[in-house]
Parts: sequence; structure tokens; C-alpha cells
Amino acid sequence: MGGERGRAEPPMAESQLVGLQNMRVLLEDTRLLVHNLAYHRRAKIEARLDLVLFEVERQIEELRANRG
Repeated sequence: MGGERGRAEPPMAESQLVGLQNMRVLLEDTRLLVHNLAYHRRAKIEARLDLVLFEVERQIEELRANRG
């Protein structure tokens, strides 16, 4: 029975990885939407998005490294 449960629920790291990958997609979509804002607003938001995307990418790589 324990084996069946393991297959039904992904491990925590796998779940975190999927969540981070989904977040990355949403952030990239946001970056495209931000493009239509006025320049001064856009530059500020893009800079913050770049920082967040960098951190998300770092966490994804960390989870992948720990998975193997």
C-alpha cells in the first residue's frame, strides 16, 4: 500500500520543482505584458522581474541538482 501512495503523490522536491517552473512561466508572461507600460514604470518592474526570475531559476537548478 505504501508504494501506491508514493506513486499517487509526487515527492516534495518534485512538487516544488513543478511549482517553480509554473511560477517561471507566469513571470515570463508578466514580463511580456509589462512591455506595454510607460517606460519609467516598465524599467522598474522589469528590473524586479529579472531578479525574481533569476532566483526562481536558481531554485529550479538547486532542486534538479539535489534530485539526482
